[in-house]
Amino acid sequence: MARIFFMRDDALKTKERISKNIDPEHFLYGGFDLDKRRIAILEDYNLKNILKKKKGDIIITNRTKHIILMKILGVKIILIDINSNHDLTKGSGLKDLLKYKMYKKYYNLCDSIICLSQIQVEKLENIGAKNVQVIPLGVLKDKYKGKNKSQGYFLSSGGDQGKNHSFISKALEGFDVKILSKENLVSYKEYLKILKSCKALVLNVDATKHKSSDLSGTTTCFEALLAKKPIFINEQPWLKEFLADNYYVYKNEDDLRNLLKKNIKFHERDYSHLTLENFTQELLKIINQLKEN
Repeated sequence: MARIFFMRDDALKTKERISKNIDPEHFLYGGFDLDKRRIAILEDYNLKNILKKKKGDIIITNRTKHIILMKILGVKIILIDINSNHDLTKGSGLKDLLKYKMYKKYYNLCDSIICLSQIQVEKLENIGAKNVQVIPLGVLKDKYKGKNKSQGYFLSSGGDQGKNHSFISKALEGFDVKILSKENLVSYKEYLKILKSCKALVLNVDATKHKSSDLSGTTTCFEALLAKKPIFINEQPWLKEFLADNYYVYKNEDDLRNLLKKNIKFHERDYSHLTLENFTQELLKIINQLKEN
């Protein structure tokens, strides 16, 4: 019988932090719930753990390193794709070409690839990758219910490389704004209080930055929508695909300031498809398909 492992960098440390309400559950891409339900075993992603796997085992991961070794061991791989747009970008130099060919090999060895957005699919199709599906990652629905009274400040949040908080700081000079960057991140429990009390989420995202994910800003926006907060953001390729409403695109600093002065309110919409519960349910279908094959 196939054993199922959910492997990610610092998985066990992140599991402990989630249990203490320091980190959100979506940091583990559904792995926390699968581990809690004993469907999959949560493990740190490292060579030692990979070498313990047997033929027919299933590994779910967001890493591409060691994929060739996994295939030699006879392991089935479900890759949660967070970086193919970066990995599969052809550069002009020899080093970039070799890197492209290496990643092309990695992605083609996967038994299933879960893209978090349709914007990741084109490059995977161009290299001939098979069994590619799109499932938005989402966030836990119940965490964003409850008291939701605005205290009048705007919020810019996120510790990843793609968040351009310096733009927000300059653009919103004179506005009441809270900025939660990697230098002053708070616990998830505290973050929820701050989010529920803000007037709106204001983001500036540069997803081209080194070490930024393909979809920098998405889960932060999902959190805001489920907390019933409007979003003000610069143009991103995934906006219309996911948010559908309650987001407002600005072109520059003046445009953003003018939008915020309009005191735009949240409009009730169904965002249940942007939940971690939905992501995990769809992931389980893929796991079961691999178990049967």
